[in-house]
Amino acid sequence: MTLLLLVSVSGCGSPRPTPKPVQGTEAPPVITLWHYYQGSARRGLEQAVKNLNDSNPPYHLQLQYIPKADYYQMINQGQAADKGPDLFLVDQSQIPQLFVSGVIQPVDNTFTYSNYFQAAIAAVTFSGNILAVPKSINVPLLAYNKQLVAKAPSSFAELLKDAASNSSAFNSTTVGLSGDLSNLFLSGAWYAGFGGQFYNDSAQPTLDTPQVLNFLQGIVSLAALKAGSYDPVASRSMLLGGSVPFGLISSAELKQYQSSKTLAFSALPQPNMTTGATTASSPTGANYVQVEGFAVSANTKFAAAAAAAAAYLTSPQAVDLYSVPQGEFPAEPAAYTTGALQKSAVAQTIKNIASTGAGYPLDARTNLLLPILSQMIQAVIKGTAPIQAMQAGQIKANKAFGITSP
Repeated sequence: MTLLLLVSVSGCGSPRPTPKPVQGTEAPPVITLWHYYQGSARRGLEQAVKNLNDSNPPYHLQLQYIPKADYYQMINQGQAADKGPDLFLVDQSQIPQLFVSGVIQPVDNTFTYSNYFQAAIAAVTFSGNILAVPKSINVPLLAYNKQLVAKAPSSFAELLKDAASNSSAFNSTTVGLSGDLSNLFLSGAWYAGFGGQFYNDSAQPTLDTPQVLNFLQGIVSLAALKAGSYDPVASRSMLLGGSVPFGLISSAELKQYQSSKTLAFSALPQPNMTTGATTASSPTGANYVQVEGFAVSANTKFAAAAAAAAAYLTSPQAVDLYSVPQGEFPAEPAAYTTGALQKSAVAQTIKNIASTGAGYPLDARTNLLLPILSQMIQAVIKGTAPIQAMQAGQIKANKAFGITSP
């Protein structure tokens, strides 16, 4: 029987239901999963859950739809009233606060980590705990116009050269690259590629090194090739209109570019240098990975069963029903070895990025530094000398960490 229990709720939801036992048997526990999918994604998730329940697991998975606008408020209210879900869809950005607030619990040792990209596992790890089962990944990409650029640039220097050679082809404007350079999810790969680090050996913030200066000078070079707004809508219009050779996008945006027959996608090319354990000349070695997944509620009585359900819902056979058709890219490498993803060049590029990338930092200390670094980038784009922006950023970092500047 198809499971059709996807209903919009108000207030804190209803208590978790218990199925009526069949005479002589004990009813399996009901695991309630909250989500915000709509349309075909919702129908695909229904089918995945039906397939799971039809396999007779030692629990029964029940879906409940919550509108996206109310989603996390409902999660918190449900937790407080003990009327929330056992399991719920979660964006990585919400994980630290949900954990600190006592809404979710660790899922360490409840699923097979090796089935997933290690960068995806790192992306859902906070305070030494794995706090979600990864479902899908988002990675930064370089979009390039095949009519203007023969191939993807193999290095940062080649990117600058190709962008410059194409930047005067459109009404004498200087459009070489579109995209928001101050968005560290997109440009953070270059920060790592130039050797930038967040801390020194004494665990103090370090934003004023020669490597960081090289990074900021690289940003200045890119900014000099860009005209127009950093607004993502404007950037997308420039790319789709064929008026720019390169653009920074995330893999989550790829569906918006499906209509283009002139665009191709690659990893962000890195500087030709090696820094510590990071080989920055690798085209993928410094890229960050963001994640969406499933979190287990702190007050569920069926944590092991909820984690098992999450492991199934993130498996290749499940994500093929509800996640991949929406343009999402799975967090399990095995999902890229069959079907449409196996035949997709961009999907294989994303797999390569995720295989060698790093989890986007959830660490509370690092989160203090990311806005400061973004401000440094914005400053040099607006004309501040890189060394001045760097020094000002270090002063802000010291202040954020309670360190007296020398």
